[in-house]
Amino acid sequence: MRQRGESAIRPARNQDGDLVLSPVCDWQDDDIWEGIALYGGGARPSYSDFEDMRPIYAHAVGTSCAVVADAILEGAGSRRQGKCGARLGCHVCQMAEDKSLANMIEYDARYAYAAGLQRLNRFIRHTRFDWKRRHWVGRTIRGGFIKIQPDTYHPAMLRELVRYMVQLDYDEQCRAERAGERPKFELPPLDLLIAVDALQSLNGLARPFAVWADWRDIRLRGLRYDIPEVPQIPQSTVPAARFLHVGKEWDDTAAPAEWSGLRDPYLESFTADSACGPALQATASGRVVWALPTAQQFSVDAEAALLIASLRSIGGWRPMMPASRQAR
Repeated sequence: MRQRGESAIRPARNQDGDLVLSPVCDWQDDDIWEGIALYGGGARPSYSDFEDMRPIYAHAVGTSCAVVADAILEGAGSRRQGKCGARLGCHVCQMAEDKSLANMIEYDARYAYAAGLQRLNRFIRHTRFDWKRRHWVGRTIRGGFIKIQPDTYHPAMLRELVRYMVQLDYDEQCRAERAGERPKFELPPLDLLIAVDALQSLNGLARPFAVWADWRDIRLRGLRYDIPEVPQIPQSTVPAARFLHVGKEWDDTAAPAEWSGLRDPYLESFTADSACGPALQATASGRVVWALPTAQQFSVDAEAALLIASLRSIGGWRPMMPASRQAR
């Protein structure tokens, strides 16, 4: 709050341009808990009694008291080291071992739904230094050379992670439907699945519709992709880079691909000089492409995403709400 210039008496603009007033910015931890006690006991008017908040902080450290839990976290010195105390919701964070979620799952059965999230966190932690799961071949060509060194996740690892997340989502939606409530989490929402599939296909990391094939197998064919327990790979330095000469002649002498990218010669041949033909535009480099609608950021149209899901699954996809609400 101090870095953002927030104040308890003067509204400040946040990064979205909204005016924000921060009454607690000058409070200490003890003031926070005293205020929560006063509001919860009805001694001060408030919009909430905070009864649902206090158990979360308490169970994150494995105690029955939120104040005691805060004292434990303070004594551990995690905040002074620049790390989080109790992490509530950061299920893939690798800055520190997520003991908070483990304590919550063990302490109270109401958090059992998050056990899969903890397994995913543990799997990522145990494999983060497994260089066999990394992509070794760089894509950038400098001076005719490409770098050979572990970098981002290998396509096989990416697909494995997507499968695990889709499986966790499906299991949670089934649990929520049995309980007659909304799912507690959704890892890759529908629009993100479409984006991942499109980008992987565009960059040659997977076959087209590979994500949809896994999605269909899990939801409609009964296949399961459970997160395995794997031994932790000790931390090690990244192997030294080597460089492979690929030259530049293969690219310099290639014929210009006028029809690659955002063009369709088959469609344009049938719609040439007609009102229904695609509009064309020239880029700064002189390349001619379709004049398509653009946005400020990469996104997937929500209505189109639902249409794709319904066509791909033939009714196998359901929105994130209980069956009782869907019937309405």
